[in-house]
Amino acid sequence: MPAIFITGTGTDAGKTYFAALLVKALREAGLNAGYYKAAASGNARDANGRLVAGDAERVAKIAGLSAPPNTLVSYIYEAAVSPHLAARLEGPPPDLAKIRADYARICREYAYVVVEGSGGIVCPLRRDGRSTLMLPEVIKELRLATVIVGTVGLGAINNFVLTAEYLQRRGIVRGLVFNRFRASGGGAANALDDALADTLANDNMQVIAEITGLPVWCVLAPDAPKIELTPEWLARIFEE
Repeated sequence: MPAIFITGTGTDAGKTYFAALLVKALREAGLNAGYYKAAASGNARDANGRLVAGDAERVAKIAGLSAPPNTLVSYIYEAAVSPHLAARLEGPPPDLAKIRADYARICREYAYVVVEGSGGIVCPLRRDGRSTLMLPEVIKELRLATVIVGTVGLGAINNFVLTAEYLQRRGIVRGLVFNRFRASGGGAANALDDALADTLANDNMQVIAEITGLPVWCVLAPDAPKIELTPEWLARIFEE
C-alpha cells in the first residue's frame, strides 16, 4: 500500500500544510490519494455544537477531498492539549485496534494515503491506568515509513536532529521536508532581517542534512500553493 507518515519537529511545524499539498499534488497527477489521522486534539465546534476535525477539514479543502473531515480521523478531541490528556479529560481513549481498522478502511478507499501524526513524534496518544500508546507504535502497526517536517529558523538543527535520531533508532524514517514559513508578529524569529533569516535557513538546512544523513525531499516556499511532483520524486516517497 503506497502510504507515508508525516511527523513534525513539534507542534505547528507544518505537518498539515505539507500533507495537504502532497495529497493535492497526488490528486492533480491523476492518482486516487487520501488522508488519515489517528487522533487530533484542539478542535472547534461547528454551529450545531459538533466537533470538527480541523486539520482534516483543512486538508480536504486544499486537496479537493470530498470525504467528510470527521471520517478521516479516528479520535477527535476539543481540548488543545496532547491527545493522551485530551482523552483522559473527554474520552474515549485511542485504541490501536480501531486505528488499525479505520486505516484499513481508508486504504480501501484510496490508492495512496498520507497519514499525519499528532504534534511531534514523542506524542502520547494514550497514557492511563490501562494502557499506553505512543505514535511509533501506530507507525509500526500500520507498517509506515516517516518523513520529518519542520521550520528552518532558530532551533531547527536541534529539533530536526533529535527527531531524526529517535526515528532512526527505530528504523522508521525516510526523509526531510523543510518548511521555510516565517511567522508574522513579534518574537525572536522576527528580529532577524530577511537577508539574515535566509542565511540562517539555508545554513540550517545544510547542517541538518549533513548531520542526519537523510535525503531532503522538499523545501516549501513560504505560503506555497503547491509542490511539484515528478514521477521520480513520487517513486522515491512511496518506495517499498
